[in-house]
Amino acid sequence: SSMLGLLAGGAAVVAIGQTVRELQVLGIQSANTAASFREMASDAGESSADMLTKLRAASRGMITDTDLMLNANRSMMLGVTSNADEMARLLEVAATRGRALGRSTADAFTDIVTGIGRMSPLILDNLGIVTGGERAFEEYAKTINKTAAELSDAERKQFLVNKVISETPGAAAAATDSVASLAVAWANYRAQLGQALGAGPGGGLAKWLQEQADLQQFGNAFTKAVRDFGIDLGEQVLA
Repeated sequence: SSMLGLLAGGAAVVAIGQTVRELQVLGIQSANTAASFREMASDAGESSADMLTKLRAASRGMITDTDLMLNANRSMMLGVTSNADEMARLLEVAATRGRALGRSTADAFTDIVTGIGRMSPLILDNLGIVTGGERAFEEYAKTINKTAAELSDAERKQFLVNKVISETPGAAAAATDSVASLAVAWANYRAQLGQALGAGPGGGLAKWLQEQADLQQFGNAFTKAVRDFGIDLGEQVLA
């Protein structure tokens, strides 16, 4: 029995070690995404903190912070928009369109950003957004005293941003789904835990303390999501 106990203990140590490594990798990926997000927002003259706050509000806890930042990065890289309000509005359209088509808000948001960035009516059509194709560009060009051929890529993308938003009037984020919200809160907590594990005091006391504060914040958010889901955690869990 002592041998079985040692084997079980060894297996537990291995499992814990593997989990820690997985969290550290997740933390590194999340930290890299966040760093790119801050840099790109700064280059665009935007506040990454304000942008993330607006995207979080628009997603209503239905998309992880990492996915929000990845899509914001994609939006800025593809020249879709760096305006936080416009980005949040596109996210609300994604929530409405995704819900209607049985797709996740995250997937619909990715398609909207990619469809506009690549100026692809086909991708947008898959979400039920009819752009009107080249004829619509021709009509838009007339309003700014140009021909469709004279439109720059930036002008075409801005037209598509306006078109996507106008195609879903009164769009609002989908009603909160407790299952999805719980999954998102857990994913956010794991990513922050990974960053905290990867930082350690060796990264500087101030940084380490900030990681602990952020970890507590995401832990509290996860606790709330679990309780909203209807599970009684007691008063001490992640309190």
